[in-house]
Amino acid sequence: MACCLFLMEDGIPSHGVSLCHRQGSVPIRDELSQGGYAKPRSHGPGWVCYRAVISMNEKDSRRKVRPGKVFIVGAGPGNPEYLTVKALKLLSTCDVLLYDRLVDQEIVNLSPPSCERICVGTEHGREPSSKQEFINSLMLDRYLKGMTVVRLKSGDPFIFGRGGEEIEFLRRNSVQYEVVPGLTSAIAVATAAGIPLTHRDHSSSVMIISGHRKSSGSENNWEGISKFDGTLVILMGVGTSSEIASSLINNGMDPSTGVTIIENGTKPEQRVFSCLLRELPEVVREFNIKPPSVIIVGKVINSMMDLGIVTPVSLAGLNDLSQHSVPVERCISETASKER
Repeated sequence: MACCLFLMEDGIPSHGVSLCHRQGSVPIRDELSQGGYAKPRSHGPGWVCYRAVISMNEKDSRRKVRPGKVFIVGAGPGNPEYLTVKALKLLSTCDVLLYDRLVDQEIVNLSPPSCERICVGTEHGREPSSKQEFINSLMLDRYLKGMTVVRLKSGDPFIFGRGGEEIEFLRRNSVQYEVVPGLTSAIAVATAAGIPLTHRDHSSSVMIISGHRKSSGSENNWEGISKFDGTLVILMGVGTSSEIASSLINNGMDPSTGVTIIENGTKPEQRVFSCLLRELPEVVREFNIKPPSVIIVGKVINSMMDLGIVTPVSLAGLNDLSQHSVPVERCISETASKER
């Protein structure tokens, strides 16, 4: 129980005397109406002193913090201009922002200065900077404190973004949530680079796979994938490019199938490389291609090469190029001049 004193003169609060003396509490009049009670005592002529006894019951709906809400939001392929209108609205009003490592800092800065910003991203091949259990606990803790939480993921939250795992956790804990789609890099990056994933003459379907898997997951069905006649889009695959190329070729895919790799797609530092499937590992190594990158494999790339929309890189003389950050157009021109 807790109590406080306030003075009433003819039933009216005296000037300068607050009806509420407990930090974070609601006005006394409201608490009394919710089950508290008061005992009048004499306090001089014309005055009555009320001793308000306030219930500390945890189940008192007036004192219980109203839960917040968690939004699982897609940040798009990288460039802030590809954010959805709803994502921008939520970013500009959220209390807490839990964002992935690959989310551009310019996007993070769209959140209010008062927002609690926490980077919870992980990097494949290294010890995760934040375990999934820790991310889950942050979402639940801030939700129970009545905060609006934005869990911001690169691309679309349900395309290799652990979004499905996170909503499983939220549902188990009766957390109110909403999922906001984002432009997946699997499609947006290719489109922004001018590469169609489908073409009436070359590809009527698209398959999206991950270049890596979690340790307890199942292997990609390379036999089935290699027989796929559409366009194959591989996310998170530059680190396993050798395994990808050999698995596809060994299971029957034509080594001369066209491949395009797009690094930092949609961003100013974007680089685009095209080659044949058998050349993929060497191109990744020689140009020091890093994540985030999207690998596109299929006949549609061969068609784009024939039309001059993408230009195959030449591997001759690449050891003379010292800076991997050189744009691909300059790499090609320098290589061509050396060959002359």
